[in-house]
Amino acid sequence: MDKFHNRRKQIVTNESLHQLKNSLEEQGVRYCLPSYVDIHGVSKSKFVPISHFDRMMGGSELCTGAALDGVPQDVSDEEVSSHPDPESVIILPWKKDVAWFASDLWCEGKPFEPCSRNIFKAVLAQAADMGYTFNFGIEPEFFLLKHT
Repeated sequence: MDKFHNRRKQIVTNESLHQLKNSLEEQGVRYCLPSYVDIHGVSKSKFVPISHFDRMMGGSELCTGAALDGVPQDVSDEEVSSHPDPESVIILPWKKDVAWFASDLWCEGKPFEPCSRNIFKAVLAQAADMGYTFNFGIEPEFFLLKHT
């Protein structure tokens, strides 16, 4: 595991997930949305009730890697688990009962190489070794259509 995955593990074990869950509930959150991006940049996620928060944070949300575009897996391969990053949580301003999390994909107990966040973290580590630092964010896009 690289230094970024070790850091994430420390955050999860050191930060009180119980406090995070309570804070989300106090703000009216009913659902969590652990999200990952496939290799084509398409966001994928599942709605998870806040009552399943602890299990979700431990990677309970599974998907078949073969169903993900651009992932070299067969249907008989181990399922991929989504591990939400607690530092990434955002309560959706347009749907205040939903908390969104950026998530890393894991398979067989280790980071899943084809996961776009894992690839990105590896590139960031290489850039850091060369003395570069970056500040990134996401830009969700949507379209409003009018039927004519």
